[in-house]
Amino acid sequence: MSQIDLFGTATTPPSDDDPLMGQQVRMPERCQCGSVIARIGPGTATHRASVRCSSCNRHRAWLSKKTAAWLEAVAQKFGAPEVITLRTKNSTDSRG
Repeated sequence: MSQIDLFGTATTPPSDDDPLMGQQVRMPERCQCGSVIARIGPGTATHRASVRCSSCNRHRAWLSKKTAAWLEAVAQKFGAPEVITLRTKNSTDSRG
């Protein structure tokens, strides 16, 4: 008997004009490999995008539709930054 996939395995195909795909992200905590840099990739039915470690490709986070829309609006108004820095309410500075 196989496990039911509640979140959907189909990924949202990245479009050529998607400004977030491939964008570098500085994470609030280091990956197990030690890197703090990740890249935005395709999402799923319930998540706008995934965030994967640039060094080891380990899944780091999901990007919500609301957060992605905010990032797109900021990039459209002010231009896309070279690296987006993600923070959480309780995150520490992990740049070393």
